[in-house]
Amino acid sequence: MKIDKAKLKLGYENACNEYLKAFLKKHGYGQDYCYWVADEVGGIAEIGDYFVSMETIITDIDWEVPKEEFLKWYDYCLETGFLGCETPSYKSWIRGFPVRTSEEIAEMNAKQKQIEDLKQELEIMIKKEQK
Repeated sequence: MKIDKAKLKLGYENACNEYLKAFLKKHGYGQDYCYWVADEVGGIAEIGDYFVSMETIITDIDWEVPKEEFLKWYDYCLETGFLGCETPSYKSWIRGFPVRTSEEIAEMNAKQKQIEDLKQELEIMIKKEQK
């Protein structure tokens, strides 16, 4: 039996595009600023300033996740990822991944700032020594 790869690919791309349309509609995003990164349908969608995987889109639609959870998860991942923390997949987030509190994140941000300030002080000391 010969597999019609072109037909399979077309079906897959159509399904991915339908999921994406449903995601955009649910979250109130227009299609004007939405693209598949590198034109790879079913990979990563660029939606305005957001980059969203197909897995996240499918989870959001199939699991009927409340609309506000997507941005909560996305913002949490950006903030904690910048600090070097483990970030949950969208599925893990929905299933109750243990998250850091806003107080813990604020404390980590303060420590990060202290580290950056100390690095700058060290650079100034090194430059003074070299003169």
